[in-house]
Amino acid sequence: MRRVRRKQAAVVLCVLAGLCPCAFALNPSLDISQYAHKAWTIREGFFKGIISSIAQTPDGYLWLGTDFGLLRFDGVRPVEWTPPGPGGLPSSRIQTLFAARDGTLWIGTRAGLASWNGARLGLG
Repeated sequence: MRRVRRKQAAVVLCVLAGLCPCAFALNPSLDISQYAHKAWTIREGFFKGIISSIAQTPDGYLWLGTDFGLLRFDGVRPVEWTPPGPGGLPSSRIQTLFAARDGTLWIGTRAGLASWNGARLGLG
């Protein structure tokens, strides 16, 4: 009895999955050569070293924390980020990043915490 119900459930799931157009991972009308993949390397501006953390702020930027500093990535090229003014981050070794809902980027370094709200750097 149990075996029959499992078979029926499997058949129903297969039929439903086949009828759902979103069940296909790839568009079957496209050839595999029409899909693109891009690998970003040091030549494109990425630093040597390990990316230890990634966060995306509401404005769409990806922020990459490395042992050598903070990068802001717009999908095309990474830009080394340095805060405006005389102050700087507590350390260039970025360990954690967190993007808050209000757009503030919290930057956890080896020597302390900082926040960037798009206009002002906060320390502590």
